[in-house]
Amino acid sequence: MWVSIAKFLGVDKAVVFLLAGLIGAAAIGYVGWRLYDAGQEAGRAEVQAKWNEDKAAKALEYAALVSKARANEQAMNARIAAAQQERDRAAQDRADAERRIDQLLRERPERPATVSGEPPPPTAFQAGTFGTGAFLYREDGEFLRWEATRADLIRERLIECYAWHDAVIGESNETRP
Repeated sequence: MWVSIAKFLGVDKAVVFLLAGLIGAAAIGYVGWRLYDAGQEAGRAEVQAKWNEDKAAKALEYAALVSKARANEQAMNARIAAAQQERDRAAQDRADAERRIDQLLRERPERPATVSGEPPPPTAFQAGTFGTGAFLYREDGEFLRWEATRADLIRERLIECYAWHDAVIGESNETRP
């Protein structure tokens, strides 16, 4: 067969073998390239599928985190609202107590003026009743009421700080892996 092709083309048999080898190499190269290209396409498709899968997993994870954050936010808002109501109730109770105390203080006698600036000695009726506040003068009672109010405010703020600290520590322990 190779000889008849060589005679037909009018060339030597080696040239026909060379041409057949070149054509065969080109065919093998083309087939190899097509296989390589198909492999690249398959590899790209595989990588794209993995990327899509990873992206979908991250989207689900993100949605779960957002949902958890929203739930935490709602819980925190509820705690803040409850704390605000408690603070308002305590302020109202404190204001009511201050009004009652103010009413009692208005009925107290004022401190008598003395020349030397020292308070007068207690009366015989007052002797032995110190420490109860029953015989305080109006000015002294107002000062002590002011100090008691200030102490109540400090105590309320301290309780709020403790509650805030406990809430933060509790939340950080809940979110810790």
